[in-house]
Amino acid sequence: MNNYVFDLGGVLISFGAKKYVEENIKENKEDFFKKIFQSEEWLKCDEGIYSEEDLKIIYSKKYPTQKNEIIKALDNWHYYMEVLENANVIKKLKEKGKSLYILSNLNKNHISFIKKLDFYKYFDGEIFSCNENCVKPQKKIYEILIHRYNLNVSDTIFFDDLKENVYEAKKLGIKGVVANKENMKKLLEEFNLN
Repeated sequence: MNNYVFDLGGVLISFGAKKYVEENIKENKEDFFKKIFQSEEWLKCDEGIYSEEDLKIIYSKKYPTQKNEIIKALDNWHYYMEVLENANVIKKLKEKGKSLYILSNLNKNHISFIKKLDFYKYFDGEIFSCNENCVKPQKKIYEILIHRYNLNVSDTIFFDDLKENVYEAKKLGIKGVVANKENMKKLLEEFNLN
């Protein structure tokens, strides 16, 4: 394989919202996480339809008794993102002459954060959902990746932490692997990359 495509959250970085909620929300943590960070509105933010400022207004109207908690969470969750050990493979792949790409559901507020991460400089291109007005696992976002970077799908592998995203990539002929911080080391050994 010559083309390596990586999701970010859950594969190369942690999704900081989980840690933020765990450390800062006192009650009903799971409910808070789901209604804010796994909602239809959040997905529309990743799709580029809403901004996080829009989310503050929407959620404040929807959950007025939690308005302050919600605004604080939206302002601060990204500070809880951490680069995972998996990201060490990026430099190794680049040194082996591989082409590297990001394919991630991400909102506009976090692109600048991602571009400051040390491993970002090794990527040859990226597809951020908010810039394309579509999200994984929609077929369109994979087609954009393939066409924009002229990828040969039979020479491309995609690492994502969600099986539905991997499944859609496989339907288009891309080798897909469900990867996370627990199994990435084993996967890299299988591909002789560590």
